[in-house]
Parts: sequence; structure tokens; C-alpha cells
Amino acid sequence: MQNKYYTPTVEEFHIGFEYEFRTGDAWEPLIWRSDVTIMGRILKNLIRVKYLDKDDIESLGFKLRDQKDPYYLIFDKGIYSLMVYKNFYRYHMTIFGVVPYSEDHTDRIFFGEIKNKSELKRLLKQLGINE
Repeated sequence: MQNKYYTPTVEEFHIGFEYEFRTGDAWEPLIWRSDVTIMGRILKNLIRVKYLDKDDIESLGFKLRDQKDPYYLIFDKGIYSLMVYKNFYRYHMTIFGVVPYSEDHTDRIFFGEIKNKSELKRLLKQLGINE
């Protein structure tokens, strides 16, 4: 079984970024506020982030529409559809939305890789897709 976690880079951190911090043998979930000691913790492998998964997407209000193939998922939320291709804990994602001038026409508004829930939350906010 492959690891469900990875070590993030410093560039991934932003206010609200969800990660886990190792304390002894346990991992404590945290949300980054503005910790200046983060680089040292990363270098010592004391921080990890859970890869994005189906439960994370659903927790943001998307409903699973189709799961015929375990590596290809379609989620819906209002006028938006999120199509995900999963490949070794990497989610390649396309988000479609209804174009404002036509109720019947959808347009691709994002295509790319999303590694974790915090990245997806940030992207949805940038695209104006409310939680």
C-alpha cells in the first residue's frame, strides 16, 4: 500500500494550510497560522500533509455522481462539475462550470493537479466556488 502522506514544500504553506505535526509517535492535525519555525520542522520530517482524497472533496460540498472506475471520479456541486483522474495519490482535476450567457453550455474553468485539501479549498475560493 502506498503512503497517503507526503512532506510539503515551504512554498505550499499559506494561512489556513492543513498539515500534521509529529509529536513523539503521534501526528497532531494543525492549521498553519504564521509559524516561523516551519522550515526546520520540514527538514526534520516532523510535518506531513494528507494527499487529497474522495472524502476531502465531499467535505467541501461536492457530491459523487459516478464511480464506475476507481481512478476516475465525477463530483457535482450546483452548476459545477469536478472530474478527477487519480493516479498514485495524484489528483488530476478538471472543473467545469455553466457559462453565464448560456444555461446549456459548460466551460472548463480549471485543469491541473491538486495535491491536498488546502490547495483545493484555495482554488475553489479563487474561482468563486463557495463552500
